[in-house]
Amino acid sequence: VVRGLGVSMGPRAGLNHEDPLFLTEETDRLKNRIAMRNNENDLWGFKVPKSSLMLDFYEKHLRNPYYIITYRNSLAVADSWVQRGAGTILDVLERSRAYHDALHTHARKTKNPILFLNYERAVQNEDSKYQTAREISTFLGLEEDPAALERAVSMVTGDGKGYVNLPEHFSLV
Repeated sequence: VVRGLGVSMGPRAGLNHEDPLFLTEETDRLKNRIAMRNNENDLWGFKVPKSSLMLDFYEKHLRNPYYIITYRNSLAVADSWVQRGAGTILDVLERSRAYHDALHTHARKTKNPILFLNYERAVQNEDSKYQTAREISTFLGLEEDPAALERAVSMVTGDGKGYVNLPEHFSLV
């Protein structure tokens, strides 16, 4: 949705929309990549669920961070990960719990804006998809753009079958 609204999320983010430049835990590399993105874009973002374990680092190095935290039924997340070979249900639930614990700890201490989203509510129907996309757009301070809103809403399938392949101008898959 964020990419659909026109926010730069990395030129090489794949089908799962995770920016490969941010899949590392090497802080020196991450500092350089953050500096590069800051020079390239006034507004940019990335999606890497594991980054929730490093939020203290990001808090110190990102310029004016805004956090969008999406909650989804934990068993649905685990099922999705297991289908992709990410471990057993119990392993994935434990990993998910660690991510949530880190997010909760960070949310309690950050002074930066946080938007909490309920995935199940967001994908309920067309109205809820539009409402969620508008909520994200408003949260990020984006100007109203009907075409971007339509693009963003088209990214929300809600069928649990995976990710939508984006048009080529968004990312290289």
